Amino acid sequence: MALSSESASFPQKKASYSGAFFYGLAITLFVLLFDARLVLAGVCSPSLSGETVHVKKVFDGDTVLLEDGRKVRLIGVNTPETGKKGVASEPLADEAMREARRFVSASRSVRILFETERADRYGRSLAHLVNESGESLEKRLIDRGLGFSVTFPPNLAFRECLQRAEDSARRSRVGIWGMAYYEARPASAVTDQDAGFRRIKGKVEKISIIDGKTWWLMLEGNVALQITKHNQPYFSVQSVKSLYGQSIEVKGWLTSRKLSEKQKKKQFKPMVMSLMHPDMILVPH
Repeated sequence: MALSSESASFPQKKASYSGAFFYGLAITLFVLLFDARLVLAGVCSPSLSGETVHVKKVFDGDTVLLEDGRKVRLIGVNTPETGKKGVASEPLADEAMREARRFVSASRSVRILFETERADRYGRSLAHLVNESGESLEKRLIDRGLGFSVTFPPNLAFRECLQRAEDSARRSRVGIWGMAYYEARPASAVTDQDAGFRRIKGKVEKISIIDGKTWWLMLEGNVALQITKHNQPYFSVQSVKSLYGQSIEVKGWLTSRKLSEKQKKKQFKPMVMSLMHPDMILVPH
């Protein structure tokens, strides 16, 4: 009897176990599918404060005008420049602008999400732009190779998400990553005609790190990289010093400066790029 009773109860326990197992499996699959939907939708960080807005005009891929008159610069992406004052648009600039327009027009509502620093030096609002599904315009542009991921400290909430998107686009050589125009330019060949957002590559010939002052990394040729006091907390002295003698690639805004005769004699570099965050530096392996 005992054996019979134990045998009879075994299927019941098995059924109970199976039910719990499949219930847990269903929950796990739901969570995974939910997470996958968020990833596919481009949700980088849904927890930021923000507001629902109406976009009046899309200037280019990374700048829009709201109906209330605010001009918004997207925090995490830099798209190719559209033509102005007789200067032709950069490759894929018009495509980036059209993609931004499609993003805005396809959604019943869009939201801007704010971080610590809400305005830039030009008076533009700094924000992330997402649609009603939580999809990030910045991520969509980067995914499609229509813009570079950029990091503007202290606004770092989307940084890792957008950097991963850029790494993927770069590996796939989509958009800007498959065009000769956007390839890294040798620092030894850079001139003032190359001013603008650029990828630059070259060997670090000299490093100057002095407490309380701007740090400098001198590349071969005409390019100097600067790390201002404002951005130094994001770098470690040891990691910067380790770049000496290495061939690196950097991305950012390259500007030209007029040098005095004294500065020229001291062999100051005429082209400067400000490094705001370590994300702007790539050390090839």
